[in-house]
Amino acid sequence: MKPTCPRSLRFRIVPALAAVLLLGLSAPVLASDMPYYSYTYDQWGRPVESPSGYEPVEFFGGLDLGVGSLSGPTDLFVAGDGRLYILDAGNGRVIIVPPDRQDPVVVDRFTLVGVENALNAPEGLFVTPDGLIYIADTGNERVVVTDETGAIRRTFRKPGTTGPAGSDGGDGDTGVFPPEAAFAPQKLVVDRMGTLYIVCKGIGQGAVLYSRDGDFLGFFGGNKVEVTAGLLLDRFWKSILSQEARDKLSRYIPVEYSSIAIDGESFVYSCTVNSGSTLNMIRKINPMGINILETRATRSFQGGFGDLQPVWYNNTLVRTQFIDLCVGDDGLITALDSTRGRLFQYDQDANLLFAYGGLGAQLGMFRNPVAVDTLGRDILVLDKAGAGITRLTPTEFGRRVHTAMALYNDGRYQEAVEPWNQVLKYDSHFNLAYIGIGKALLETGQPRAAMESFRIGHDPDGYDLAYAEYRTDTLRRNFLWYFLAAVLAIAYGYGRNIPVVRRWERRVLSAVGSRLRRHRPGKGGGAA
Repeated sequence: MKPTCPRSLRFRIVPALAAVLLLGLSAPVLASDMPYYSYTYDQWGRPVESPSGYEPVEFFGGLDLGVGSLSGPTDLFVAGDGRLYILDAGNGRVIIVPPDRQDPVVVDRFTLVGVENALNAPEGLFVTPDGLIYIADTGNERVVVTDETGAIRRTFRKPGTTGPAGSDGGDGDTGVFPPEAAFAPQKLVVDRMGTLYIVCKGIGQGAVLYSRDGDFLGFFGGNKVEVTAGLLLDRFWKSILSQEARDKLSRYIPVEYSSIAIDGESFVYSCTVNSGSTLNMIRKINPMGINILETRATRSFQGGFGDLQPVWYNNTLVRTQFIDLCVGDDGLITALDSTRGRLFQYDQDANLLFAYGGLGAQLGMFRNPVAVDTLGRDILVLDKAGAGITRLTPTEFGRRVHTAMALYNDGRYQEAVEPWNQVLKYDSHFNLAYIGIGKALLETGQPRAAMESFRIGHDPDGYDLAYAEYRTDTLRRNFLWYFLAAVLAIAYGYGRNIPVVRRWERRVLSAVGSRLRRHRPGKGGGAA
């Protein structure tokens, strides 16, 4: 006889199975579901596995675009209208890809005053809103400005030098630029005023600055010399040695930039390949040349940029080396680590949102990543060795974090509570969610609850602010009782010399003493 299931039990099992299936379909994309390990850092600087904020969706190269194979591409740029520009360095050309990827434009012939002028190992690319293409033509020691036809409009060379017809080296103060240094531009950006910022190899003074008219303006946002034990020891020896001996010691120069980016408000961002401090690996530089991210990074819960714990691999100490970065329209900063092929995304307070990616041959992994940019909410990573581009899109977890962050950054803390709560269902260790909820509680007059949320989120500044509000609120609500107690205390202090008060005081003290003696152990009413 075939076993049967009671009808009442079937009615219970079927909904339960349906619920399990629905939960499985709506589950977050975990790090284990990805080809790479996704993580954040806790307050002790330890990596903690976290749901993935981005997932790879496609990889495409030159053949997929119909323009032939790419050869050693070095940079990419996404314009405001969604067009993608690819600097195909090995083939000496720029590829312009429309949003629908139909009929890309290939610029492979560049002319200067009617004479063909080829690129030589170019490394950087930037496009202005009016369609002018700035190319860091590294091998030719110049920056060229061209249009989509390949006609070179202007060139920028080392200050004080001249080139072919139609080019110039600027008319600024040429004495500032190191005369022995080569002019080898790598990355560049242009602000709304037309000012050109160039990152050059071997230049530690900062970004090289040119005006719209080609005048050399000096340097911008130079890095500080990293203070290390070796530097301090050398300075000690230099103070006691002869000039000849001092000349043989190391000369310390500021760390040079590896890349540069700019946001819609013309704030300049930079990153470095090598830095003695994780606080300075990514910088946001204001018009005064001051890094305004350093203080924020100090106060962030992870306390720095990149991987906080370097590792040994094949007898080599591997540290994060940021080779490129970009800033999205939402203000989120994404930096690319060349040593491990990882992407790190931060908010404007230097808080780490996601760390993901890696080196490998799978979709979502990279062989030699060299450039990164945003396409809407998606991330594009250019792989030089793989000769193509990987597109990654936010997961459901990533979208919820971004939604909460947008409301949080707009000061709409109360509206951000629900998205933050959803984020905590995915990852109960996500510090920013607790901080966002704490701000919402503080805005709605719940400082005691906000203190607890800030404590869990490891935000000491938020906790201090909530505590000050809680203290003020407590004093306000109990002011009458505190006032009456103070008045009674003052009146008692001044009235102790009045005979009636003194007699009352003696009676009260005598009564209290008698009660204590009666209940003392071994006396009446107490234990024998």
